[in-house]
Amino acid sequence: LFSGLREQSAPLSSAVISVPASNYYNPFGPTTFNGVANPNRLANLVNVPTTGLALRLTTYRPVDTGPRVYEVTDDSYRLLAGLRGNKSGFDWETALVYSWAKTDDHTLNAISNTLFQQALAKSTPDAYNPFNGGNVNDYSGADATPSDRTTINGFLVGVHRISETSLAMWDLKASKPDLVKWAAGDVGIAGGIELRRDGYVDNRDKRLDGTITYTDVVSGITYGTDVMGASPSPDVRAHRSIASAYLEFAIPLISKDMNVPLMRSVDMQLAVRNENYSDFGNVVKPKVAVNWSIAEWLALRGSASQGFRAPNLPQFYSSGTQVSNTRTDYSFCRINNVTCSGSSTIEVRSGNRNLGPEDAENVSAGIIFQPDFLPDSAGKASLSLDYWSIREKSVIGIEGGQIQLLYDYLLRLDGQTNPNIVRDPPVGTNKVGQVVQVNDNYFNITPRQLAGFDAGLRYDLKNTGLGSFTFTANAA
Repeated sequence: LFSGLREQSAPLSSAVISVPASNYYNPFGPTTFNGVANPNRLANLVNVPTTGLALRLTTYRPVDTGPRVYEVTDDSYRLLAGLRGNKSGFDWETALVYSWAKTDDHTLNAISNTLFQQALAKSTPDAYNPFNGGNVNDYSGADATPSDRTTINGFLVGVHRISETSLAMWDLKASKPDLVKWAAGDVGIAGGIELRRDGYVDNRDKRLDGTITYTDVVSGITYGTDVMGASPSPDVRAHRSIASAYLEFAIPLISKDMNVPLMRSVDMQLAVRNENYSDFGNVVKPKVAVNWSIAEWLALRGSASQGFRAPNLPQFYSSGTQVSNTRTDYSFCRINNVTCSGSSTIEVRSGNRNLGPEDAENVSAGIIFQPDFLPDSAGKASLSLDYWSIREKSVIGIEGGQIQLLYDYLLRLDGQTNPNIVRDPPVGTNKVGQVVQVNDNYFNITPRQLAGFDAGLRYDLKNTGLGSFTFTANAA
């Protein structure tokens, strides 16, 4: 169990909070309440009807509720049973494992949008007052007109997010160091098969997953979240099955006994792995590595392989999470010839069942220098230098709302549109309508390359008068 405190949330622009005209403390409220003059309506108002005007809360944080308290509880267990043995020169082992983990992220003192607006709608002094908070006679003092504590407690709620993961797996592995004997030495083999089932559940609170929604009483608009400061997030429940197999050979090509010039030994590793996913298909990846010992003090090594990363279950199955960010819609402002400025924009991020795996091509090459001309009393040194490169393709990610809007503007200059931008119809003389939302789903995006050098130095000094010492230094 882990607990802590967070500051109170503020309303999201994607879930508007309105202060009804009926709010007792609304300075633009009605002239009277039940025949009694409204003590909080400002004097000499112009173009404000006697019935009052509703207001909208934007940059407001109800800190008088106190902080949010969060408690995170983790539970997990793991069961493992296995066997191992030797048969016909093969060392083998098999195991059956099941693991399960659950995290309950519980937030207390969160604010229900519905209950909060009900507190704002009261026409009596026990209404929630968003217009207080300071003391004009004592700037650094406490709030002289706090809201009613019973009213505040009435809109505070607890919110749970419960996540569960599970893994059920069976595997069988076997190896034999001397499968085949030939002039350079023994050829070794290793292989295995694995069956796995992954499960994932993201169970959001009913006030977040759309079960309990919030309707603004002023505009009549319904929003998918009833928790202040939190975007609507549907529940996710998914699983996949994976069957995989691998095979690996350790092959000596040249041995010291063969007396080949500049080739004290040459060893090669060949490997291949196949994985079949129930939800997106089959992947096969190979590997080859070579170690060339030129002399006892000098060796070269290199490898080339292919790898992959499968999309995780949320990236594949998530049905849409809303976030709100400030974005600039250049299509709207430049084509309609109005001033460009940032505005709150709803972005919906969903999983994509057409995702493929992230593919990678890995290459490395290096040298190992171990001078043997030093006397034993001087110790032993080893120096290595390796270059590595990883080229990734089909990297999984999102473009981002601003990139989607910029792409829409670029397409519109050529008479096209970005289908991921959902807009209202144009109004009046405008040629482009306002953005309703940006659909920013996961997909396989552009490639990227990572590359670098790794260097290592090791120095062993044995049996000195003060003991034995090992010094290491690494750089990348």
